[in-house]
Amino acid sequence: MKNPLRRPHVVYRKTEGRREGIHWIPGPEERLDILANVQPLSPRDMVDLRVEKGGRLLKGFIKIYTDEVLMTANANEDGEDAVQPDTIVFNGERYTLMSEGVYNMTNSVVSHNKYIAALEIQHVEDLE
Repeated sequence: MKNPLRRPHVVYRKTEGRREGIHWIPGPEERLDILANVQPLSPRDMVDLRVEKGGRLLKGFIKIYTDEVLMTANANEDGEDAVQPDTIVFNGERYTLMSEGVYNMTNSVVSHNKYIAALEIQHVEDLE
């Protein structure tokens, strides 16, 4: 059943890179056109976020509802650690997918995947 709340969005996925001698050559990006409902993250959703020391300085968060299986910073399609998470374009900026939840509903609610994505503004080695 098509969900009328979902709109077209563009997701970019890094393909597998390769090593040439001592240099890493990243793979090209693959463009995925998906249907999704994308919204700003609510204060209630923010409570569940865990911020760890070091890493990335994040500016904003969104949540994505879709039937598509996307890769997050935590896992890829095979359940292994992902080297490069997918990014989604929202309001002209790229957000990195950080976490996911799968909701298989048996009642009247539509089954879906929910993702949380963040807008990275700066890579930080150590936040103190």
